[in-house]
Amino acid sequence: MKHLFVSLLALLGLTLGAHAQCASGYTQLSNVYACQLVGFNVGYTTAPTASAETPALSYVLANGPYTMPQAGAIQSVSVFLTGAVTGILGVYDATGSGGKPGALIATTASTSLVAGWNTVATTTHPSLTSGEVFWPVLLGTAGTSVPLERDYVSGTYYYNTSGNSVLPSSYGTATVGNTGEAWGLYATFQ
Repeated sequence: MKHLFVSLLALLGLTLGAHAQCASGYTQLSNVYACQLVGFNVGYTTAPTASAETPALSYVLANGPYTMPQAGAIQSVSVFLTGAVTGILGVYDATGSGGKPGALIATTASTSLVAGWNTVATTTHPSLTSGEVFWPVLLGTAGTSVPLERDYVSGTYYYNTSGNSVLPSSYGTATVGNTGEAWGLYATFQ
């Protein structure tokens, strides 16, 4: 019976903690002697407020690059918008020329995005290693434009006009849109 209980906890992403002491990367659940794996965010997690920007639809917009502080599996991608648009979020590695976006690592389904923070689960959950560099991306597929807000901080954004309605498997030509700015765009890992 004990093995069945432990298996059930593992299926739910939980683990038993001895006297409520959890292993590194886990946190104690309130009022129980169990631990849960903690996720972490990598990217620009602040809601930007400096100025509006409205890139065209069908542009694959990459903002970064960001370096993994530890290993983790991609769970979701989040974006902060100032209006509504239908879009796809994703993550590219940095194998493009000069560390630019290269190969598609993970993507979300097409989703109706609204003003504020939007978090969308990826369709797969590949792992990235500590020190690995990646680029979170947004592709607007329906609406009038992509309603973004930016902050003037370190970072670069690139765009590629080959997105249309899906994220291409390879980013392709990465045209510099601007340097020294960031959008609210990040990935969550576990």
